[in-house]
Amino acid sequence: MDKFIAYVAPKSTWEKVWKGVFFLALIIATDLILEIAMFGVEALHLETQIFIVAAVGSPFTVFAIVMISHQYKLQLKLEQLAATDMLTGLHNRRAFLKKANSLLSDESAPAKQGVVLLLDADYFKTVNDTYGHGVGDICLQAIADRLRAEIRETDIVGRIGGEEFAIFLHGADREDATMIGQRLTSGIQFETVTEEKPLSVTLSIGAAIIQFGGKIEAAISNADKALYAAKENGRARLEFATT
Repeated sequence: MDKFIAYVAPKSTWEKVWKGVFFLALIIATDLILEIAMFGVEALHLETQIFIVAAVGSPFTVFAIVMISHQYKLQLKLEQLAATDMLTGLHNRRAFLKKANSLLSDESAPAKQGVVLLLDADYFKTVNDTYGHGVGDICLQAIADRLRAEIRETDIVGRIGGEEFAIFLHGADREDATMIGQRLTSGIQFETVTEEKPLSVTLSIGAAIIQFGGKIEAAISNADKALYAAKENGRARLEFATT
């Protein structure tokens, strides 16, 4: 049904007009076929019958077009909500994996590799324990804003759980990822209503190069090992996976 609604629903004013005319013409044609089948062509008053059916069918056609358009818009909104992390507005884990895997399977893509960055907020539990979960939420939102500001239009960013985020740098190489990662590990400041001075948080990042045709889940697993190394080696740093 969702696919049917997406196919039938008009996407513009012009589509509303021609689809409305098409549906009305279909109603008229169906009525004429039934009239001929039941009473014969001799009994048919063509112009009168078309006028009657058009007059009766037009309001129902307009109503149907309006309802289908509304249903389509509602469907798009629900799909967007289902794919969005409500706190940060980023892609949630499911949407991130789906979009990244879609790009990786695109044979027409000019670039043949990318880089996955797995990012974790350092000492985030301390932020929550010291300042409260409300400030923790502000911290996560500040991280999300910074990630959005740093990535390119072709990249994908998502919150994949807790204080953990992921970026797929589409078509990037090790040098691109290092440059972006170093900017992100420099620290992120954020304002709160309870503290006089801005607070700050740093990010530890694990990176893994992935070839097109691969699976994003495998790259995340490799990046997770590199993230663990970044934590072990002092935090607020970028480490690349060795495999």
